[in-house]
Amino acid sequence: MIQRVKKFNIGEKSFTVSFPNVGQIIDVESLKQALTGGRYGVMASSGVASMYYALDIVDAIAFLQVCVPEIAKYYDIRNYTSMSPEKVQEFVSVYQNEIKPWYDGV
Repeated sequence: MIQRVKKFNIGEKSFTVSFPNVGQIIDVESLKQALTGGRYGVMASSGVASMYYALDIVDAIAFLQVCVPEIAKYYDIRNYTSMSPEKVQEFVSVYQNEIKPWYDGV
């Protein structure tokens, strides 16, 4: 059975995300392009480790911003891109370790 909903924690707070609909999938991919100035594909094919790190951040921001807007409300995040790398890493880790494996599996 396909698990269409995923529960996860950031700190002590629990969040729930539903598998994105078609519009959200398009919005996520569009936001990835916007966040990278249209260079997502070039960055992905660069083979440069720092580019992959930047894309990990982009992937997490795009997905969380579109599919789990409650996170930004709860943590009073006006713009993920203005956060420090240390602070955004918490969100990237949750995305990579919990959300992405679930999303890729569905």
